[in-house]
Amino acid sequence: MKSKFLLILPCILVPMIVRAAQIPVSEEVQIEPVASFTTFELWNSKIPTNSSFGLVAVNYRMIDSETPIVRGKWRECGLVMIGTGDLATRPVAFRIWTKQACDLSMQDPKESESAGEIRINFFVNAGVLLPVKVSSELVVTVSERKIGRIRAEGE
Repeated sequence: MKSKFLLILPCILVPMIVRAAQIPVSEEVQIEPVASFTTFELWNSKIPTNSSFGLVAVNYRMIDSETPIVRGKWRECGLVMIGTGDLATRPVAFRIWTKQACDLSMQDPKESESAGEIRINFFVNAGVLLPVKVSSELVVTVSERKIGRIRAEGE
C-alpha cells in the first residue's frame, strides 16, 4: 500500500511595494519620477496643456481636485511628460505632489544661455518654482536633480 504524504512548507509572504522615490522640492511640494501613469490618473485629470520649443515637447495635466490620489498628507497635483516631437520616443515623466489643493501653471519653454539647453518653469500654487532643464543630450533635471533621459524606442 502506498501512502501519500502532503508536505506543507511554511511560507512567509512579504508584500513588496515598489514605489519610486519622492523628491522634495519644498516643504509643500514633491515630485515623483515615474515610468507611466495609471488609467485612473489620466481619466481623472483635466484637459492637458501642450507646449514645445525646438525638439522639446511638454505635456502636463492637473489632477481634478475631487479625485486626487492621497498618500498620507500628500495629494497628487499634476502629471508631467517631457519628450521630443519625434514618434517612438520615451518621454521623461513625473507626478507632482502637494500638501494642499493644487494650482499648476507653466511658462513657455525657452532656450537658456547654455547652448542647446531648454528651460521650463512650472509654478505650483503660485509660490513654488519647479525649474526643469532639458540638456542637449536630452537629460531632464528638475530642481537641479537628474530624473531621466528622453530616449528613442529600443534605446
